Amino acid sequence: TATPQPTSTASPKPTSVPVSGPPGAGYSSITVHTEKGDFSASVLSIDLNSAKMVTDTGNDSDCSDNCTVMPLADYVTRNGGFAGVNGTYFCPAEYPECASKTTLV
Repeated sequence: TATPQPTSTASPKPTSVPVSGPPGAGYSSITVHTEKGDFSASVLSIDLNSAKMVTDTGNDSDCSDNCTVMPLADYVTRNGGFAGVNGTYFCPAEYPECASKTTLV
């Protein structure tokens, strides 16, 4: 008698779950899958009920020319922080594309 052979059944392909928000509190590095490709993102999630957010600049008053710039870590340290995020206006002199700029507007 012939030995019956198992038949193969096609398994469904796993699908990526879309990322719709931050993956919990703390720092995470995630990959976002899109039709244009995969992109990595750094996500910092903070419970603002238990943390204080400070917006700081290098000057004590408004500045339109020759404004003070410092490394991001210096801003974090002087405010007793644990994380820092640059705004789009931030252009420190040590970045090659910012070396000749003296105004942060």
